Amino acid sequence: MMAEHAGVKMPEDIRIRVRNGIPLTRGFGSSAAATVAGIALGEWIKNGTPPERPPVLDAATKVEGHPDNVSACVLGGLTVSATIDEQVVAASLRVPQGLQIVVIIPDRELSTRKAREILPLTIPRAEAVFNLQRLGLLLSGLFLNRREYLIHGVGDQIHQRRRYPLFPPMGATVQALNEHRACLGAFVSGAGPAVAAFAAGEAVRLGELGVAELKRLNIPAEYKILAPDYLGMTFSDEDRSQ
Repeated sequence: MMAEHAGVKMPEDIRIRVRNGIPLTRGFGSSAAATVAGIALGEWIKNGTPPERPPVLDAATKVEGHPDNVSACVLGGLTVSATIDEQVVAASLRVPQGLQIVVIIPDRELSTRKAREILPLTIPRAEAVFNLQRLGLLLSGLFLNRREYLIHGVGDQIHQRRRYPLFPPMGATVQALNEHRACLGAFVSGAGPAVAAFAAGEAVRLGELGVAELKRLNIPAEYKILAPDYLGMTFSDEDRSQ
């Protein structure tokens, strides 16, 4: 279906091999990654060469409805993005060395559609101001390496508390992690139900704590310690030879 956005009818004899390391329906942008891969494949077949990033980013944004996740898939790194006059503007940024990212992945799924539907169409001004201020603190904490800002920068009043009722252990895990001295800031990953946290040296301890908290609530879970990927959409020599 994504190839159709590139104006391509897939050959009937085509074979596609997929290797996916992104947990599905957990709040990690797996749908955006699939969208980017499908559109890139369609552009490749249509033009005979691997596509450039801008057309894939634009097309994938139209499918997803926003550039938040697709910009990260295409560009890699921590991305800031916006659609301005129907043109996607995006930049990839690096996070400070030594900053760890741990994710707690429960053995439960949460529909992004349901997570979006629970949000109101309008939000109070105070909530918008709160989140904008925290965004400034988050970016300052990351790019000035002021780690004491991060715990405040991940604060949110718009979506997390409204989504907690969809999966209450999500909120309990965020709270448990934020109360630990080693946590630099815990938050819901995307629409959930996974939880992510910043750490500096004790990511394993936080991962174990998050899994234990979910186990206490009878939810099986695992944790992973992740590093930023700064390559984004790439095509290997193996891909080109197929």
